[in-house]
Amino acid sequence: MGGMKEFFKELLIESFRAPQSAGRRLMALDLPMEARWLGLLLVSVIALIVARGSVPFMGTEDLGPIFNQAREFSRNMATKPWIGLPVQLVALLAVTFAMFAIGRLFGGKGSFADALLLFVWIELIMVLLQGAQLLAMFTLPPLAALIGVVSYGMFLWLMVHFIAALHGFTKPAFVLVGMIASFFALIMIASVLLMLFGVAVPVRGG
Repeated sequence: MGGMKEFFKELLIESFRAPQSAGRRLMALDLPMEARWLGLLLVSVIALIVARGSVPFMGTEDLGPIFNQAREFSRNMATKPWIGLPVQLVALLAVTFAMFAIGRLFGGKGSFADALLLFVWIELIMVLLQGAQLLAMFTLPPLAALIGVVSYGMFLWLMVHFIAALHGFTKPAFVLVGMIASFFALIMIASVLLMLFGVAVPVRGG
């Protein structure tokens, strides 16, 4: 037990300092697929528990239709696990598949199994940061905002370097550009699909 705790601590520190090395170390564990799926389920449940604790801080002020809908969606996700857990799992799987498939389109060599393992680890780190942010909301609110900013930066940092480690890419800057381009391409595709199905997307308050 102590050895596992020490390994977890070392891997966590390495993920911040040398994420590509940490990613390769994770993949070298060669965990069975069942363990990877179980990790996905566990991290999704933990994320929902943390999100449930943040509900009182979501506020009720009118921020416009888009932000109001997003806030209500987040509240439903956190307070109704029969909705939140399936949506969380689908969202994490979608990002995992994008890590795998888009990287392969650009000549990467990574597998879906390793993409799943790496993204579960990223999500676990994000949950730890969200937990720290939630604690700061109760004790030192200004620090909570700083942790939120750090979390976004850390997510990008880990995604870029873990994708590079996953697919064997040698230029993280190109990975970042590819991520941004892929994000906007997916947004455009989603918008077209919504219009084809007759779904109106609000663009401003009225």
